[in-house]
Amino acid sequence: LQMPNRCVGLTDTFHGIGTHLAAIGPWRGTVTEYDWEYVEDVQSGSSGAGGHASGGALSTLYHRLLGPLFTASMTHYRMVEISNQQQYRDGRTMPLIPRIEFAYGNETYMSCNDYKAVVKAGQSSGEIVFIVDGRMQTVAHTLMKEGDLTYHFVYRLSKSEVELVATANGHVPEPALIRLILPVVSRVGERVEHLSPGSIQIVKPQGTLRIHTDATDGFEAIRDAHVFNLVPGFECVPISLILPLAKETRVRLEA
Repeated sequence: LQMPNRCVGLTDTFHGIGTHLAAIGPWRGTVTEYDWEYVEDVQSGSSGAGGHASGGALSTLYHRLLGPLFTASMTHYRMVEISNQQQYRDGRTMPLIPRIEFAYGNETYMSCNDYKAVVKAGQSSGEIVFIVDGRMQTVAHTLMKEGDLTYHFVYRLSKSEVELVATANGHVPEPALIRLILPVVSRVGERVEHLSPGSIQIVKPQGTLRIHTDATDGFEAIRDAHVFNLVPGFECVPISLILPLAKETRVRLEA
């Protein structure tokens, strides 16, 4: 990626916390590749633990009119500080991290668990661009015992839209399905409309977010209108699609 003489947006990197910032037009975002483990017993490979988002995730996406659209949670909600945390009561929850995910056997592998992901940032042709490469892992950072799976993300932020390009490469045991999951911040009461197999819109108080994909089968049906995560305390609409191996799949967000 070449940096032009006239910057189209603003980017900055805080290497100590593995966080990249982006600002262009009405969009603000962060991309995260932090590699410090918050819960120490994860380092010994204990299962069922959870930590911060990593893996080159688009951990925050904010629009000046529509408000927060992506806000990353813990990879797995865990009562690390029992006196300072709430317990879940009712309702469905999930990690609020945009990610590639697939489940096989008793394990779930996610792109946001890779603390060795490589992120490159720059500007090109009126866009801020991030390129991410990593390997799918469990929350305890273990790799697949059968097969292997790498992932590749490209994020393009321009004044008019944000595009995510996701690719999964390698092989997985059948019949495991690989999914791209985008938990989009949306309060109960905001109208969610599946306009076509490849288009969804969410009507917000100050405008409408439209989400498009070129995936062959489009977006999956939204089974539950909303999910909730105590940290950061947002409701989201879990938008997902099947990600075929070795094929770029694009998702575009427009305000």
